[in-house]
Amino acid sequence: MAECVAALDGGGSRTRLALADRAGRVTRCPEGSGCSPTDVVQWRSVLTDVLAPATGAAHLVAGMAGVAEDPSAKAAAHALLSEVIAAPVTLMGDADLARAAAFGGGHGVLIVAGTGSVAIAEGPHGAARAGGWGPLYSDQGSGYAIARAALRQASDGLEGVTGWEEEDFAQALCGALGIAADPQALYAWSAGKPRREIAALTGHVAELAEAGDPAAQALLASAGRELAKMAEAAALRAGLGLRFAWSGAGSVLGNPHVAQAVVGQIGPPAEPAFTPLPGALVLAARAASWDVSDQWCSDVARQLAG
Repeated sequence: MAECVAALDGGGSRTRLALADRAGRVTRCPEGSGCSPTDVVQWRSVLTDVLAPATGAAHLVAGMAGVAEDPSAKAAAHALLSEVIAAPVTLMGDADLARAAAFGGGHGVLIVAGTGSVAIAEGPHGAARAGGWGPLYSDQGSGYAIARAALRQASDGLEGVTGWEEEDFAQALCGALGIAADPQALYAWSAGKPRREIAALTGHVAELAEAGDPAAQALLASAGRELAKMAEAAALRAGLGLRFAWSGAGSVLGNPHVAQAVVGQIGPPAEPAFTPLPGALVLAARAASWDVSDQWCSDVARQLAG
């Protein structure tokens, strides 16, 4: 390929690389498994293999899971990226890349809500974030947080700690899980499960909410309000005030009860300018001082759509 820029989107489960030349021609490269330095033992070999086609690129913009929270992991990843491709590298967290892509490098707040959650803002005062520090005390409004609240509410309902609405919810949730409506059965179902499997329980909560269960609807609305509060906190610290452009990503925000609660608090979302991979290519081209047009950006995004 002619002189190119490179973009890497590295999550916990897969790693993607794309290249673009000055004419806007894009090359999708073979994917690899996850490359988070904090979660994936073989992250170095994954990156080395995936990055091989990018050797000598004019610039690489990379978003990687795990590097925003751990400075030592970020330093190690940056060193490896620079060594492998022998070119300038801009490295950021995967959620930071998603925010930068969504707003074309401009100001705004991105809410990410899947298994975990985080709100990331960029404004006149710089970058700021809220949440994203894991399930023990953070990740408000995430799939895991919803599932954990549902399990607690179901357990309370089965043991008579709360009222009849919660007991009905507990019966319905246990039925959806295919287990007896009993606290011991609920414990046996949840014990030892990985965080992602626990978070998948949110799908059952969503189904119960669509069927009209008031307790399920309340859980999802509460999650939406928590996500909106995180966005407001990040926006204020970034100097954006309480009226700001925001966009969202992740499965939880696709739920109408969650989305309605978020919109009710901070208004409707903005249409993202780019998804992470084409957005990273645009950022890389600008970092390489290429004079890229709006048409170039559109062509790159179109070729990476889907």
